[in-house]
Amino acid sequence: MSDCIFCKIAHGDIPSKKIYEDEEIFAFHDINPIAPVHFMIVPKLHVGSLMDVDMSHQMLLGRILAKANDLAKSQGLNEGFRTIINTGRIGHQEVYHLHVHILGGPEPLVIVLVIVMLVFGTKKLRNMGSDLGGAVKGFKDGMKEASSDKPAEKSVEPQQVTGQTIDVEARREQTKS
Repeated sequence: MSDCIFCKIAHGDIPSKKIYEDEEIFAFHDINPIAPVHFMIVPKLHVGSLMDVDMSHQMLLGRILAKANDLAKSQGLNEGFRTIINTGRIGHQEVYHLHVHILGGPEPLVIVLVIVMLVFGTKKLRNMGSDLGGAVKGFKDGMKEASSDKPAEKSVEPQQVTGQTIDVEARREQTKS
């Protein structure tokens, strides 16, 4: 298709940060990444979306998915990655040329811990960890106590307060003085 941006990228008419190319597929970095590593694999053949494929596309789809692992590893995603195919308007497809997003990178918690360490230092990080550990232990202990089979401790029934109760309490306070 002559006006398709991914066709133009795959055929070299629009520059991209290419990762891989063969006779059937093209892989390149997303220009608006949502993860530390975010690239796409597209077929050179224009296929509008996954809704447009049939059994004649079986080899092409298999090639894309089979190549995803090698390309992900070449980009440093050795412990896993997400594979996303947005399909149609409801599936939030923005460019109507079949494409597979590959996303990954460091765990967000690791990034947060590194930022906290850089901002506050390792001592503050240890203190925060200790505080969090104490809170988690307290929560777990409370949950164990609440879920144990032993009967609950005798609770004091709340006393209904009436005008007479208030008078009695007021007299007690006067006699103490």
